[in-house]
Order: sequence, then C-alpha cells, then structure tokens
Amino acid sequence: MIYDISRTIEPEMSVYKNRFNKKPRFTWVSFYADKGVRESELLMNLHTGTHIDAPIHMLENGESVDTLAWDLFVGHARVLDLTDLDRKIEADDLRKYNLQEGEIILCKTKNSLTDEFSFDFICFAPSAAEYMAESKIKAVALDAMSLESNDPEHPVHQILLGNGIGCMEDVRLAEVPEGEYNMLSLPLRISGYDAGPSRALLFTKDEALF
Repeated sequence: MIYDISRTIEPEMSVYKNRFNKKPRFTWVSFYADKGVRESELLMNLHTGTHIDAPIHMLENGESVDTLAWDLFVGHARVLDLTDLDRKIEADDLRKYNLQEGEIILCKTKNSLTDEFSFDFICFAPSAAEYMAESKIKAVALDAMSLESNDPEHPVHQILLGNGIGCMEDVRLAEVPEGEYNMLSLPLRISGYDAGPSRALLFTKDEALF
C-alpha cells in the first residue's frame, strides 16, 4: 500500500490562519487557441501546503532548503496515533513510543480529521521537541500547518532545527494507520530559501520503496 500524504495545491485550499496571502495564485499565460500550448504560472508562499522547513526559517545562520541532506525524509518512518489528544503534544506522549535515533516520526492527531484550518490545532509543546532532540530522531512530520502555536520565540522550531532534525508540516494522515513505513519525500531544490514544497509518500513494509 502506498499513501500520498501531501495536501493538494489548489486555489481555494486551506492555509495557515486562513490568510488570503498564503493561498496560491495560478495564472494562465498561454492557451492552445493562440499558441498551441498550455502554460501557467504559480505564486505561492513556500510554507503553504505540505512542505519541509529549512533551518534558515528560524535560525539566522541556518542552512537553506537546497543544502539539506537529500535523504532527510527518506527511509524508515513511524506513524504515531495521537488522535486522543485535545491539547499540545508533550514529551510524555512521545516517550511511550520509545523514539529511536535516526527515525522519521510522523504524528497523527485530530488535525487529520478535517482539511480545514483550526485555530485550536494540535501542535508540539517545547518538552516534546526537547525529547525528540534527546532521542536524536532524524526528522519529524506533523499534520498541522505549523509545529507550534502562539509563541513568538518559536521554541519548538528552534530546538528541532537547531539540533539538525528535519521538520515537515501539513502532512495528511487521515487514512494512514499507526505503524511502520518507508517514506519518500524531497523538497523542491530552491537555492537560498527557507522552505520547500514537497510531495510526501508512505510505503507499507510489504511495498517496495523503489
């Protein structure tokens, strides 16, 4: 079984805090009738839809998205079912899963049960970020449009990105059961910038990755 866990990019898609300036804008620049080809342009915030954050997003001297290791979100992954939570994810919620060094962790929460943005979305508390850093996981993905909420210091991003942990936001996990998978996801190779839109796939263990 292969799960596509990426959000579809479309004009009226749900975006962070429902901000109009975060919605993608498509423009047709060529049509069959006049030029014999169809061509279009896209204007989009790099943090709209399923995307991978680069350290430079939160760390002044951090890496840009084009310099990240290509295999940051490639390899063994685990989906954790946290849909019973009605609050931020704390360290103790993750400790029972005994996170391992080098793992890719995907957290499925109530966010996956709707495609709409909720101002009460489930996200990480700093304690969860500290535990993930202590566990030396390779990367983490969350089914929210941000890893954290309403903290101007952005401690969750600071901790994770500062420890070299890959950060992916807005994965769609409604149809994905808890368990072990292989993952394949690469950000667009955009030179010097803070994030890259990504197509993210999960493969069950009986499905060949390549």
